[in-house]
Amino acid sequence: MKLLLNDPNFDYINMDLNKINVIVGGNSSGKSILLNSLFEGFSGKMKDDFLIDGTEVKKNQYYVLYIGESKLFEVESKLGAKSLLKSKIDISLELLEEEAKNKFKDAVTEYTSEIKSKLISEFQDFNLNLEFEMDKLITSINKSMVFDVNSTPTDFLSQSEQSEMLINFYLEDMMSVNNKCILFIDNFGQEFSSYKFKEILHKVINKVENRDITIITTSKSEIDIDQSIVKKFYLKNRKIKDQINLDDYVLSISNVVDMDELERLYSQNEILLMKEKIYFENSDLIQNFIISNQEVEKYFISKEKKDEKILLEAIDKNFK
Repeated sequence: MKLLLNDPNFDYINMDLNKINVIVGGNSSGKSILLNSLFEGFSGKMKDDFLIDGTEVKKNQYYVLYIGESKLFEVESKLGAKSLLKSKIDISLELLEEEAKNKFKDAVTEYTSEIKSKLISEFQDFNLNLEFEMDKLITSINKSMVFDVNSTPTDFLSQSEQSEMLINFYLEDMMSVNNKCILFIDNFGQEFSSYKFKEILHKVINKVENRDITIITTSKSEIDIDQSIVKKFYLKNRKIKDQINLDDYVLSISNVVDMDELERLYSQNEILLMKEKIYFENSDLIQNFIISNQEVEKYFISKEKKDEKILLEAIDKNFK
């Protein structure tokens, strides 16, 4: 799926999408802005400023859902205007048979009859009547819903537990529709430990692998996963690339926006110490990048023995 986006916030965006796509960029690099633009594009709102395989996207051509940065089921369960859970409940109510609706109305009438009778009697000189508007009543019922998991209220669950629930809920919904589906997740993985994130990502991969579902997400730092189904894009200076040099790669895994910013804030000695810290804390990531990009082939380091001195020399040579 080849994507072209014309957005004044960026240089012309050209992306060849895979099943799972991760936009990597530092703070203030514009990841969330880009993700929103892509969401608008797949929603059919950008006309000729957004093309898929050279063709404009029409409204409802794709089934698109967006999970914001909070990613909390607690927020979803408040049933706001953009809540997928609310839309599911509304659809269920619409599908209720007329007989069931009448039973519900009769039950409400019976429950409120004493209130109605008392109020009307107190205002009998004014011929007051009292009825209940069903739409408003249903809205009130929605607001009174309290969800729990194994008897634990959802707002008592950890952020990572809520995020996992929400992502799974959105994916299950997409698996039930026939349209091509695009799921957007802002800052996927920030609330999980490294181990938990890999576990969840593998579950997501298994769900979407044989489905017509594409995931586009953002991340502040490099995602360490070797899967052909996952494609990474790097956002820097209003441009997006699917391949970067070692200099940019090191910045991407360290959450540094750019080298100019680094040199403005720190001395050369401080930068050198930061570089060494980044290298040693992320040696596996950097080593895999070097090998996969064949930037320092002669410095190949075997899996049995990692010579950090040689690795550092290789990285430093290419970093300059």
